[in-house]
Amino acid sequence: EINFDSNGLESTEAKPQNSISKEGSVSASVNGTKYYYSHCGNNIAEKNRVTFATALMAEEAGYTLAANCKLK
Repeated sequence: EINFDSNGLESTEAKPQNSISKEGSVSASVNGTKYYYSHCGNNIAEKNRVTFATALMAEEAGYTLAANCKLK
């Protein structure tokens, strides 16, 4: 099993089996550089929103986690 830290990066620290699924999808604006977890309440317009299955996928696409949004 591969585990990810709060930034969506691979971690060697052992975590519970359901730790990855808790993260859920993240969203970002096609016009921006930051991504947000669903619990952060961003105001991205539907027409500009792009969704990724994981934070790692968003980071691989060039986005970084918004400073005002952290993994619960």
